[in-house]
Order: sequence, then C-alpha cells, then structure tokens
Amino acid sequence: PVGATPSSASPTDASDPSASSTPMLPASQPTLVLGDSLGLVAYPYLADLLPDRYISYAAEVGRSTANTARALKKLASVPPVVLVSSGTNDGTAAELTAGATDILDALGAQRCVVWVDVVRPDRIGDTQDVMNAALDAVVAGRPNVTVLRWSAMVTEHPEWLAGDGIHPTEDGAKARAQAYAD
Repeated sequence: PVGATPSSASPTDASDPSASSTPMLPASQPTLVLGDSLGLVAYPYLADLLPDRYISYAAEVGRSTANTARALKKLASVPPVVLVSSGTNDGTAAELTAGATDILDALGAQRCVVWVDVVRPDRIGDTQDVMNAALDAVVAGRPNVTVLRWSAMVTEHPEWLAGDGIHPTEDGAKARAQAYAD
C-alpha cells in the first residue's frame, strides 16, 4: 500500500504517487480501528472509502499504547483486519515497545495489522524518530504487520498537520483515511 511498509520488505516511498497499492486481504473483511485520537480522525471518511467492510472503533483520545493493549484484551471479539494508531501518547520508546509487543502478541500472526507510525513534536518525551525505530523493532519479523508511514506522508505534506504538530487538519485526516483504505 502507498505509504505502508510490510515488516518483511523494504520500505515503500510514501511520497511516490506511482507506488503500487494492493490490498493485503480480499475485500469485505471486517476491520477494527484501535488506539488513540489519531485513529478516530479517520472516522468521518473511512467507511465511505471501504463501503464493503464493517468498521468498528476502539479508540480513545489520549490513550497510551499500554492502555490500548488493555482495551484490546477487553474486546469480546477482534476482526481479521486491525488498524492501530498508538504510540503518540507514550513518553518513551520503552513504553511503546512494551505496549506494542503486548498488542501484536495478542493479535497474533493470523490477522492483517496496519500500524501507523508516530508524528509528534520533539518536546514530548522521546523523539518521533526514536519512537518509530522502536516500533520498527517490534514489528520486525511479523510478516502480517505493515507500518503505515504517516511520518513520510507528513514530511511530504506538512500542511496536513494542525498547529499542535500531532493531529491532522481535515485534509490530513482525509489523506490518513485514504492511506488506511489503501
């Protein structure tokens, strides 16, 4: 997918509009959006982009990756496709590593998982580069997990970020939802 990197392959250049976009699973797979407020920003757009899928949300403003892992464990069922937006609210890479490991272990190797990398100002705990390196390390060796390179997309389109340097503008939210759909 455009802007996404399968964990077992070399990175896709998110800024290359000609990059191939092939779905990881056939259409109509139920999908869960899991994580923090950055998962919620896709809500107004994602269902229209994926009309053949039932999309549920287990995302909450301000949620850390550890709290996302706890929320996942409370779900009665988890569909075969999970879009994860978590890590931005963690203070350190160690927190992200521990929570992401819990989440990915709980999801197992049979689900298609797309995890969006972190974009945030350096004034918040570890830098986004350190956070994203930690995420990449957790994802390594998990061929069912793809990292969506939101950081690369925002580098190409800085106007997609609101003034807080974390949340997307409306255009950014639409682009993020499209990247999820892709």
